[in-house]
Amino acid sequence: MNYNIYAIDGIKYDKMLTIKDIAQKAGCSVRTVSRVINNAVNVKEETRENIISITRQYKYSPDPLARSLKTKKRYTIGVILGAIDSDVNRERLETMTRLFNTAGYAMLVSRARDQETEDELIKRFIPRSDALVIFTNMRFPKTALLSAINKEDYPFFLIDPECRTDFPAVYINRASGYRDAVKYLAEKGRKHQLLALENNKRESRINGFKNGLLESGIIFKNEMIIEAETGFAGGRALTQIINNTSEPVNGIICQSDKMALGLVSGLLEKNLRVPEDISVIGFDNDNYSEYTTPQLTTIMQGGSSIGVYIYEQILEKIEHGIPIKSRIFDTKLIIRKSA
Repeated sequence: MNYNIYAIDGIKYDKMLTIKDIAQKAGCSVRTVSRVINNAVNVKEETRENIISITRQYKYSPDPLARSLKTKKRYTIGVILGAIDSDVNRERLETMTRLFNTAGYAMLVSRARDQETEDELIKRFIPRSDALVIFTNMRFPKTALLSAINKEDYPFFLIDPECRTDFPAVYINRASGYRDAVKYLAEKGRKHQLLALENNKRESRINGFKNGLLESGIIFKNEMIIEAETGFAGGRALTQIINNTSEPVNGIICQSDKMALGLVSGLLEKNLRVPEDISVIGFDNDNYSEYTTPQLTTIMQGGSSIGVYIYEQILEKIEHGIPIKSRIFDTKLIIRKSA
């Protein structure tokens, strides 16, 4: 059998580097090294930084099988992605993966296109994972399954559920972003606005839109909210709907950046100028939105910042038993050239 050769200060090791080797190099106990690797508290910061520096220098990573056998942990985080795919969700997943991998946890990831599949994946992932992160499809996330695992104190985090729940969850304050977008357009003299929506997460967007109109002194009419298909094609198709409105439209806020860019493309084809004739605002702040022509004004929601928060809360729960705290993340209007 061939072994990798490691050397510390000229001393060669014909085996994988161990915690004992790290302790010898750091001049501390094995227990102290173990506490640092497992993110425990009550370790002097100088000692912690020294141990971390050594582990990075010699590319040490804990043996997950050995750790699992000893602690009964699986060192795996289950992630169930929802039906909606977006740049911002990919950013959250990438951030979580990087951080959990650094802490010695693997990621078990799958996608559920509907609630039935989501429930099935939850059942399959629980025996294989120390915690679950669920980008939920549930319209009303108060199911017997979630109630049962919550009663057993199994760690899980719902990400962006459509309505409030008693379970640990991360919420996106879409209403404030849409309110700010309406008010911004109104300040620019855009009084004839439309809100273009798909069939998911509608209530908070509509509430924000209505509040923005109210604060801007614009009377709400039902025809201001229009149904749209998803993505670029759905946005392009909006140009036909705009032609049938009772009043000339001069501002449109879309459910996604993809929809907004599809709309911009359709408007330009009809020789309508953006933003001179019609202002367009998207939602998500996808990576490409600032590289389009015109650059897309959009409503930004947290990507990596939410990924960091999920990681911190889950790790504190499984490592130290600290309860997971729900949190609301605000959105922000990013002003560019399309509005």
